[in-house]
Amino acid sequence: MPTIPSAMKSAGRFCDPLFLADETLFRRVPTRLWDTADKPPIEAIDLPDISVGRSKYGHPEWVRHDAVNGKHFDKWGVIGIVVSAIPNPFANNGVALEFSCVHDPLENDYPHTEIRMFDGGEHLDRLDGISEEMHLLWRESALREVRILLRPRQKCRDREECPLSHIVAEIPQV
Repeated sequence: MPTIPSAMKSAGRFCDPLFLADETLFRRVPTRLWDTADKPPIEAIDLPDISVGRSKYGHPEWVRHDAVNGKHFDKWGVIGIVVSAIPNPFANNGVALEFSCVHDPLENDYPHTEIRMFDGGEHLDRLDGISEEMHLLWRESALREVRILLRPRQKCRDREECPLSHIVAEIPQV
């Protein structure tokens, strides 16, 4: 397993709550979900508290590292969504939900962020009370906004340095 790039570690850095509208959020998607499709499936996006990496502090290939469990998913795909494209607020049948990006750095994953769901300012960390229809409609809406950054089984090398910008740079191939 490749080692986690040292720039990915928190190293005493604090949480950054400010997100730029054109910042990209990265999410890894299991290879098994892509086997019959040329695009990411609806299961690539789930609620609540979607775990992502942020382009201001990391690169797309870094989300292939599971810094909590010490695994590396080098064959998994990676998708990205721009912060301003997250469906927010999202309403259906009189229910309105808000979504917020929350930088939630981990010791070995400083870029770690969550897209969290709120109802009237209350953080919803479970799907209780959210209809299956609302859940599906939000996921479909978000999925329309993602782009594929790394396809399943696409090889690339991990960059060691932090990004110079929040704009997603070309991913280095092997």
